[in-house]
Amino acid sequence: KCENFIDSCAHGLPTLVKDCAVEKGHANHSALSLSPGSSIRPSGIPEAGLGVWNKVSDLLLGLHFGSYVGQITDDEEAAKSGYSWLTQITKGRNCYEYVDGKQRSWANRIEVSAVSLQMP
Repeated sequence: KCENFIDSCAHGLPTLVKDCAVEKGHANHSALSLSPGSSIRPSGIPEAGLGVWNKVSDLLLGLHFGSYVGQITDDEEAAKSGYSWLTQITKGRNCYEYVDGKQRSWANRIEVSAVSLQMP
C-alpha cells in the first residue's frame, strides 16, 4: 500500500495513462476521451450508474488514470454528488478541495468511475 506516491512509492514511479484529445464542451466528451483499451458500461454495482471497464487483459502495476477534470466545489455540494473526489491541491500541504466531474460535456472519462474502477 502506498502511503505517499508523490515523493516515493515502493512500487516505483507511477505511469500516467493520458486521455484522448477531445474538444472541451463536446456533448460526449467523457466517452470520447477514453484511453485505448477502456470502455464505459453500466456498473454491476446496484445504483452505481456507469463504470470504466478495462478491455485489455492485463494492466501494469503503477498505472494512474487521470487527470480528473471537473468543477471545484465546496464540501456541502460535493457531499451531494456521487461524482466528486477530494483532492489535495498545490495551495498548501494540508489544503484540500472537492472536484465534481458530473457535467459530461467537459469532464473526462474518469468522472464515470468515481464510485469504482471495474475490471473484468
